[in-house]
Amino acid sequence: MGRPARIVLLHTSPRLPAGLLTARAWRLLSDATVYAGAETPQAAAIRAAGTDVTVLAGPASAQADALLAVDADTVVWLAGPDGDAPLGQALAERLVAHPEPDQRPVLEAEYGSFDPPGARLLDVVAVMDRLRTSCPWDREQTHASLAPYLLEEAYETIDAIDSGERAHLREELGDVLFQVAFHSRVAAESTAADRFDVDDVAGELVEKLVRRHPHVFADVTVSGADEVVANWDEIKRAEKSRDSSVDGVPLAQPALQLAAKLQSRAERAGVEAALPPAADPDGELGRQLFELVRRSRADGLDAEAALRRAALRYAAAVRDAEAAGRDAEAAGRDAEAAGRGESAPAAAETAGPGERAAAAGEPAGTTDAGPGGTTDSGSGGRDTPPDPVCRPGHGITCDLLGRYTGYQPHRNRTARAGGERSGNQMGAAAMRHRRALRTSVARPAHLAPRRRHD
Repeated sequence: MGRPARIVLLHTSPRLPAGLLTARAWRLLSDATVYAGAETPQAAAIRAAGTDVTVLAGPASAQADALLAVDADTVVWLAGPDGDAPLGQALAERLVAHPEPDQRPVLEAEYGSFDPPGARLLDVVAVMDRLRTSCPWDREQTHASLAPYLLEEAYETIDAIDSGERAHLREELGDVLFQVAFHSRVAAESTAADRFDVDDVAGELVEKLVRRHPHVFADVTVSGADEVVANWDEIKRAEKSRDSSVDGVPLAQPALQLAAKLQSRAERAGVEAALPPAADPDGELGRQLFELVRRSRADGLDAEAALRRAALRYAAAVRDAEAAGRDAEAAGRDAEAAGRGESAPAAAETAGPGERAAAAGEPAGTTDAGPGGTTDSGSGGRDTPPDPVCRPGHGITCDLLGRYTGYQPHRNRTARAGGERSGNQMGAAAMRHRRALRTSVARPAHLAPRRRHD
């Protein structure tokens, strides 16, 4: 029985039309015995061109053994969309262990087609189609219901830019792209005459960019970026046929950014207009802010970006102040515990009531009270609030308080050396416990609720 002299793993792009292969790949297929692991559009296209394709099902090890037993000079394996790496590994292992190195086949890899730049955008369209037809939530969405997500993703992209983290920016740009694909898919379902799909969106974008860059795609010459902007504005005015230079400015954008855009449009159009006076109480404040934007632009500054950066600095300062406050509270609790003469935390948490009292030099039970009972403070038999005690069913709360606030309610039962605590001390302990139970405690990051869509 013969053996192949050559085994070629032929890789093709699943994102290009089936049968769109290089001339080299077609020559290879015409002179070889061709196999594949499953029926694919590529296999069907090759059969349609007159070359037989045999499907070999089963595990990679069995496929490798079958290929090595083929009686043909050249064997071509039509790799699937995932590349069939297990088969390549199985073939390599068998060839390395071949008993006759001079007789073993040559293993090659050939690429019959390649992903061009932007090929993964085809995957975006395919995934969006699947989501729209198979996901209950995605099926219900409209342009109006999706609008808040588009705005949110745009803001999150700005946050990613400010963070300087490229991986974060890549993720957020993907979320914006998803919104474009989603709206395009919703529009494609319309029965109106003006329906459009994602290809129409991309096509209109390409036409606009080519039309507004005549210095790139035509014979117009420019002296620099300023002339590019001037040409862009002139072409845009001719396209839109607007009556005013401020027509088309999105009025829902942030106020500082809106003011800057309106001022810029008017200046480029050579229009001089004063801000009309306002009769409402906040009119003067609005005038001052509007003029501040004008001065910022004159200085080459972006008022919106500057205010945003200031707000971010303030948020960081608030977090620092909060952290400092927590540190101060923790230091105060430690100082208070040291003033009461408490032992090490581990000993205080594990010792029983009698053991803690004995460690303090007191008779067992002198500071303890039953549930809802009272304690003789040694000051005239006066009743005082009971010391809070961690009891069965109560320990989880106490544990959480200890973890998140540093407060250990069961430590308050530790008696002071040389005598019992006063009623005031015990009352203060009870009050601290009750306040801690009522206070909303910040949760750790790993327990924080998460949004459905990130």
